[in-house]
Amino acid sequence: MSKNFGNKYPEDRNKSNSSNAGFFQSIYNYLVNLIRKNPNHHESEINKQLNKSFNFYVNHYKDKINIHVEDPSIAKMGLINLLNDCYIVTFLQILFHTPNFLKVIRKYNTGKEESIINYLILVSEYPFNVQYFYELKQLLGLINPEYAKPWSNDSQEFGIDLINYMVSETKGPVYENNNEINIGEEKEKDFINVKKKILDNYISTYQNKVNDLEKLFVFNQLDIFCGENFKNPSVFSNLHLELSLQKFMNYIKIENLIEEKYKNDNINPNHNQIIIKSKIVSLPEILIVTINRVLSNKNINNSRVMFNGILDLKNYIDYDLFNDNNKKTTYHLYAINECIHDSRTSHYICYIKIENKWFIFDDDRRVEEFYVNSENLSSPSVVGLFYKRDI
Repeated sequence: MSKNFGNKYPEDRNKSNSSNAGFFQSIYNYLVNLIRKNPNHHESEINKQLNKSFNFYVNHYKDKINIHVEDPSIAKMGLINLLNDCYIVTFLQILFHTPNFLKVIRKYNTGKEESIINYLILVSEYPFNVQYFYELKQLLGLINPEYAKPWSNDSQEFGIDLINYMVSETKGPVYENNNEINIGEEKEKDFINVKKKILDNYISTYQNKVNDLEKLFVFNQLDIFCGENFKNPSVFSNLHLELSLQKFMNYIKIENLIEEKYKNDNINPNHNQIIIKSKIVSLPEILIVTINRVLSNKNINNSRVMFNGILDLKNYIDYDLFNDNNKKTTYHLYAINECIHDSRTSHYICYIKIENKWFIFDDDRRVEEFYVNSENLSSPSVVGLFYKRDI
């Protein structure tokens, strides 16, 4: 029997901790009304009001503010939500429980107070320190100004932006290999030779510079788009699997979405171009699966996605090019990101597997254990699945 996620909201959520809900709502309404009354309000003035409201949060958390968490990856503790920040909180909570994530970013901690990585570490260690979270939120504006403002955004998009930013900040310089690859003499259907030439150039240029964050997250595919006369091909490497529900309706299997993404190799005979569809050539320790929902389409937005606790990508590997000594392609689910909504509001929560037990994380509310039958799961509101590789 499928386990239905998302039943905690909105009924149960509104019943519990109503005093906190009223407190957060009053602060948020104050700031939104301030901005709406004066749409020409200068950004610095809005930030002043944010700073002013910060004092309310300090007072609210004064009994918890110095709590220190020794090991966030096994801590059953929520994170604070300052101003409509559930989309930030849920993704951070999952990152803090991602194997090796904190260990890796501590290696790149510069010690600078203005560093996003530094404040990520501080927030993970002091989950109720409002000052640390507030400073981190302001720094997130370096990635996208929207992330520093008091309204919600897409959690998965935020998380991918954050990881990409950290990778770019910690990556050393890469000097492109300018050797032109001429594959025009190859037979049009000799895909193996074409791909090997391009992959060799890709590896010599980029893969030798991969850092620990990239090894943890970056999900390499081989998308080849060759221009006229089959020269100057481009190779695309992505961070995660991004799947779309637009061609499907209710009760979708995650395997069907992946199969839709990875179709057979093909040739486009027009304009003398060759297009080789993506195949996986190397795998990261962590695989992030983003499920795109169409908010304007109720049927698609409420589509129930079915998924298992184990995901095997063996059918989508290009074994001719798979340059990983470990041939294991199996991933185990350890976190689920959900956006649960009704006609008026939406709210992000997450489920995280800790020591073989599942727990619900809903901002700073009490973390609760949650029974999950990992063999057959489904959710009408899942937007992100997080898997760790069997290594």
